[in-house]
Order: sequence, then structure tokens, then C-alpha cells
Amino acid sequence: MSWKLSLKELKDALNNGIDLQNIECDWSELDGRDWSWLLSTQPQFADKCDWKKLNGDCWSRLLCKQPQFADKCDWEKLNGWDWWQLLWKQPQFAEKCDWEKLGSGDWSYLLQEQPQFAEKCDWEKLDGWDWWWLLREQPQFADKCDWEKLGGGEWWRLLCKHPQFAEKCDWKKLNGSDWSCLLKHQPQFADKCDWKKLGGGEWSCLLQEQPHFAEKCDWKKLNGWNWSGLLCKHPQFADKCDWKKLNSHLQKSLLTQHPELGGYATFSDLDNIPLNYVSDKGTVIYIGKENFYSNGTILFYSADAVIKMEEIPEFIAVLCDPQDDLRKCRNKKFVLHLKDKKRDGLQIIFQSPRRRMYISRESIPVLIKELEHIAEIYKIQL
Repeated sequence: MSWKLSLKELKDALNNGIDLQNIECDWSELDGRDWSWLLSTQPQFADKCDWKKLNGDCWSRLLCKQPQFADKCDWEKLNGWDWWQLLWKQPQFAEKCDWEKLGSGDWSYLLQEQPQFAEKCDWEKLDGWDWWWLLREQPQFADKCDWEKLGGGEWWRLLCKHPQFAEKCDWKKLNGSDWSCLLKHQPQFADKCDWKKLGGGEWSCLLQEQPHFAEKCDWKKLNGWNWSGLLCKHPQFADKCDWKKLNSHLQKSLLTQHPELGGYATFSDLDNIPLNYVSDKGTVIYIGKENFYSNGTILFYSADAVIKMEEIPEFIAVLCDPQDDLRKCRNKKFVLHLKDKKRDGLQIIFQSPRRRMYISRESIPVLIKELEHIAEIYKIQL
């Protein structure tokens, strides 16, 4: 018994792994791409194929998988792109190739995998991009290269993998972005660099990987986004930063990762920032907040120091041991509430996320110690 399928049904059957031994199809519906796709995995249907429908790309794809159909191929249909893809997988067809059809990119791709065809190559066709692409995998062709064709973008990519070609490089061709990318991977070329070419974005990217170049940096070039990326990875540069360049969104994101930088922040609209800080005394301070504001400075308390702690009407802290999972500390909250800006009183409200009024016994000694410290700073009588 046989089954007659539409083209869509045929494709669905193949994709679902159905046995096609007894199926029939309206074969006239299949175009060249369909035949290339079908015969690549189901060569038994070759007697149904109208070979004239296959173009060069179809032939290249098919012969890569089923080279036994080569006697059916019209080789004239293959262009340079088709030839490099075919010869990459099936180099035995080289005798059929019209080498003049291969362009610059075709040669760089082909010779990476099949360098034995180099004698057929017209090297003049290769541009700068083709040369770095080829030399990164086959550096033995360097003696064929016209180095003048390589621009800055090609040079940094090539030197990252093959720094031995540095003596051929025209360093003036590299712009700021090229230098940033190169020095991240090959910092030994720093003595060749014209540092003035680097902009803020280039400096941020470079210093994230090679912070020892900081002494060369013109910090004024960095904008808020540049600073945000750099300080996330290297908060030690915070004192170099003009924090006014960072908007509230960037400061919120940065302080979430590095709450110890809170003393540098400048925006007062930093609502709902989860700031976590682990001190060497084993106390985690979490500042959640309600009605949290300041006069131009983000403020928070750590176990080690109070950083510009002014105009804080209310904040929330979490106390726990450093061995505790921070997620388990959510049931150890207390609220410190200053009744007014004169700081003439302190109200303590214990609360958990479920609003049960308690605090764990283990946290009480730490809590008392912290409250005493805060009270001393605020001159509050407990």
C-alpha cells in the first residue's frame, strides 16, 4: 500500500522520522532547494529528480552530503561561493573547478581548511579582511601578504592571535577602539599606543581587563555609562569618577552591586534600592527603605562606619551572621525610625516579611551592639 503526500506532508514526514519507503508525492511540486534538501538524507528518490531544477547552491549543498551524484551535476552553475563550500568538504572535485570564479572571500575561507590549493590562488584578490581571516588559521601564507591592505581593525584581530607579525604593523592605522581591543589581549604593545586616540568607551573596556593602565587614562573622557561599566568590575576607581555623570538609574544599578560606594552617590531619588553590605564584623546591613531621601547624597550605614548619615527619616536593616544565607535573613528585619529631622528620638519596630513581630534570639546581641553604635552617633538616649 502506498501513500500520496503533498510537499508539506512529505517534509513533515521526514522531520518526524517516518519511513518513506511506500510513499508517493507530486514530485513536480519540488524545486531545486527541495530536491537538494530531500536527497541529502533520502538519496533513494534520485530517480524522481528533475536535475535541471538544481542551481549552483543546491548542487554544492547536495554534493557535500551525497558526492555520488556528481555525474548529474552541471558544474557551470557553481559560482565562487558554491565552490569553496563544496571543496571545503569534498576536495576531490577540484579538477572540476573554474578557479577564476573564486573571489577574495572565497579564497580566504577555502584555504583555511584546504591550504593545498594555495598554488591556484590569485593573491591579489584578497583584501585586508580576507588576509587577517586567512592568516589567523594559516600564518604560513604571510610571505604572500600585501600588508598595506590591512587596516586597524584587521591588525588588532590578527595581532591578538599572532603577535609575531607586529613588525609588519603600521601602528598609525589603529584607532582608539582598535587599541582598546588589542591591549586587552596583548598588553605588551602599550609602548606603541597613542593614548590620545582612546575615548571614554575604549578606556572603560580596556581598564575592565587591564586596570594597570589607569595611569594613562584621561578620566574626563568617560561618560556615565562608561563609568558604570568600569566601576561594576573595579570599584577602586570610584574616587576618579565624576558621579554627576551617572544618572539615578546607573547609580541604582551600581550601588546594588557595590553598596560600599554609597558615599559617592549624588542622586536623592534612589528609591527601593536593595543595598547589602557584609562587614568584617559579621553583620549584614540591608537598606530597603520607605521615604528614603537625602540632600544630594545617598546615605547608608555599615557595621564599620557611618557614611554621611544625614537626613534619613527611615531605613530597614537586616542582621545576620556571615555564614547565613542572605535569603534566610529576611526574617531578621528591624526598622530604625527617626521621629523627625532633629533626631530627637529613635523608634525600633521589629518585623518579618510576614509582619510577625519578632527577631531571632541569635541576632539580639548583634542588634544591641548596632543600636548602641547608631545611638552614639545620633546622640540618642536608648
